[in-house]
Amino acid sequence: MVVMHFNKFLKSIKENINILIIIILISITNIFLLKNNEIFFFDNYLNDLLAPFIVFACLNIISPILIKKQIYSLKYLLIITLFCSFIWEYIAIYLKPIAVFDYIDIIFYFIGTILYYFIIKQHIFNFEN
Repeated sequence: MVVMHFNKFLKSIKENINILIIIILISITNIFLLKNNEIFFFDNYLNDLLAPFIVFACLNIISPILIKKQIYSLKYLLIITLFCSFIWEYIAIYLKPIAVFDYIDIIFYFIGTILYYFIIKQHIFNFEN
């Protein structure tokens, strides 16, 4: 039982590292190749869609060290996304003069969160919420 749990844990860490690498490569591609091609989605929203993947992949790589578990419940992922949205869209306005509030960013944060949830659930194992 412990070995099986440890194997799932290692598989989860590996999957989150793979997600992180893929998302970073997509972000770099967006910054250097896609962003300045006057395609509205790439200029404004792709990074918002990818941000939750980076947050949750890092969180689920580091969280076993800090809290001895990983966070895969859709409920908790959505709560964390709500918190991040508040920071990124509301607090950022006061910390970064060029930042602006955009509710569509928040929609893409939540879409990215739901995509992360389904991808990680599909590729690792069936999670119990």
